Order: sequence, then C-alpha cells, then structure tokens
Amino acid sequence: MGKSRLAAIAAALVATLTVTVIAAPSAAGAPATPTSAGTIRPAYYLSLGDSLAFGYSDANLGAWLAAGSPMDFRPQYFHGYTDDLANALGVPAVNLSCPGESTATMLGIAGTCPAASAGYGTWPYTGSQMSAASAFLHQYRWRRGIITLSIGSDDVLPLAGACLGSPTCPRLQPALNTVRSNLSTILNSLRRAAPFATIVVLAPYNPFGFAFPISNVLALEVDLTIAGVALVHLDRVADAFTPINVTAAAQHCSYVYFGCTQYGSNSGDVHPTTAGYSLISQAFEKVLG
Repeated sequence: MGKSRLAAIAAALVATLTVTVIAAPSAAGAPATPTSAGTIRPAYYLSLGDSLAFGYSDANLGAWLAAGSPMDFRPQYFHGYTDDLANALGVPAVNLSCPGESTATMLGIAGTCPAASAGYGTWPYTGSQMSAASAFLHQYRWRRGIITLSIGSDDVLPLAGACLGSPTCPRLQPALNTVRSNLSTILNSLRRAAPFATIVVLAPYNPFGFAFPISNVLALEVDLTIAGVALVHLDRVADAFTPINVTAAAQHCSYVYFGCTQYGSNSGDVHPTTAGYSLISQAFEKVLG
C-alpha cells in the first residue's frame, strides 16, 4: 500500500481524533495547582493499560533478566511512554499497567493481570487493574488529574496469524465488539471514579505495517473502534498510528522492533524501541496541549 493511499485512509482516524479533542471536557472547574509558569499542574498522573503503558519490550525484559530478575519488575528496566510523559508533565506517574492485559482481564472478567500471575516479580496490587485504579482514584475524586489508557491491542493480537495477509478478516469483528463493550465499561468506571480527570486513550500503531503493509487497513479499523468509543465518552485520543505508520513509515525500524533484522532475536517483538516510546509520549503531549 502506497504512502499516499495510507495517508488518505488515516485521514478518517485523524478526523475522529480532532473531533474527540474538541469535544473533550476540560474539567476547568476542578481544584488544581498552578505552576510557576502559570500553567496548571495535575494533581496526579495515572497510567493504565497493557504492555505499552508498562514500557515493555523484549530488550527491556532482557535487561531485567540480566540484572538478576529484581523482585520489583517495573523501575529502570522498563522505561516507556509513561516515564517520558511524566517527565514532560512534571508529575510522578502512578503506573498500574500490566503486560498482556486485554480489556477483559483489565475488568477482571477473564482472569486478572497476566504478568502478575506469571511470576514476574512483585506487583503493586492484587485483583483486577480496574479495581486498583478505582481504589487509587478514590483519594483524588475531586481533584484534577490525568489518566492515560492503552488497551485493546491484546484483544486483537491473537488474530494476527490469521489476518495479516488480507485487508479483510471475519474474525476481527467479534473481537472489536468485545473491545467496544469492555472499553465503554472501563471509561464509564474511570469517569465515575474521577469526574474531573482528563482521560486520554491511545489509538495504537501497527507493529506489522512494515512487514505486512496490507495489515494497515485492519489496524485502522481497530484504531477507529477505540477512538469511536472514546469519542462517545467525550474523552481524548492520542494517535500513535499516524506518526509511526504514516509520517515515519520509511523509518519503521527506528521505532518498532518487528520485522527488522538488525535487532536479531528481538526482530519478532511487536513493541516500540526507546525512540518509538518517545513518539507515543509526544502523541499524548500533543493532545494534552
């Protein structure tokens, strides 16, 4: 698929994201803390979701294992967009995300955090991520904070083997129906717990776009589904697809491991490189203004 055609298809996503940003509530009436620069510093930054929010990559996992598998699974070994965005906001991140999390496991209706149950060090909570998020937000209910959410990719990744070679995939629609339903429940729950928060949902990049260009059609369908749910809930959307799969498509291997032989054994990893995580952070920063 040519870059010009892909850009045209992506225009539908960009249009959706534009409407989302315009429609999103500003929570201007909530208590907040002014900074010395005159801007408003959020009372908290809560990062939720899957391995992207966590900062996972096979390379990062390798560094953790090489360090002797410290009991704390998260700190310096898994630097990702959450860390970059926290630095940009000037607010420490509370990161409750979980590698392998789907919309169903996040809600606790199909098990809970896969990484926690796999024995990867200590975990900051038991039970579902959604329950942990609600408990955290309870103490900040009337404060103005920022919540970022990356979820839905692990609902559709199991279909990659069957769907990568075609612009159509009948098995995708049932998975997207699940994403719509569960993501709506997640956003409703977050809004009830944090009525003054700014919630930003990630429309993910396509890790297979370089090796399987036709897969961008289905990836956009996934992104439009996620963005559409966010729009209905008047929440914002950070677009990772356009900067990685359109603008920097020719530099794919600088931002994503998958399909790039220079990464050796990590060339099958669907996660971003350090530079890729930085681009995703910038997508969130753009939406937050």
